Amino acid sequence: MHHVALEDDQVQRKGIVYIVGFPRRVSTLLEQDRKFDSFAFRHVKQALPVHVAGVHNFCSSRLLEFFIPIYLFLAGPAIRARYRLHMGQEEDFLTALDEYGIKLEALPLDMGGTSDFDYAEWLEQRRAMGR
Repeated sequence: MHHVALEDDQVQRKGIVYIVGFPRRVSTLLEQDRKFDSFAFRHVKQALPVHVAGVHNFCSSRLLEFFIPIYLFLAGPAIRARYRLHMGQEEDFLTALDEYGIKLEALPLDMGGTSDFDYAEWLEQRRAMGR
């Protein structure tokens, strides 16, 4: 998906927004895949020339609610300015995104949105195009 973002001039100018987590139920800190999250952010930052305009992290772990502000303080003002931690479950998730201008039409069904996006079909089309 990141490579598709590279093909769009508007995305390169404005950047991409990461949506991390989807709180359908209360989660624990142990369910957070910290190694994968770290790998994904490093990959985008180091390997792809895509500006990360923002990160919206949704969770329901009270422990994360305590630790994330400490992490953000240590990470510095540039990351703090782009990072938003949202606590709650599905209704809170959709309301928070709407407040930031991310509409239901932009989200796939599995995230509570209205976009019926077929990932397998999209991948096959990309392969057929040789991309």
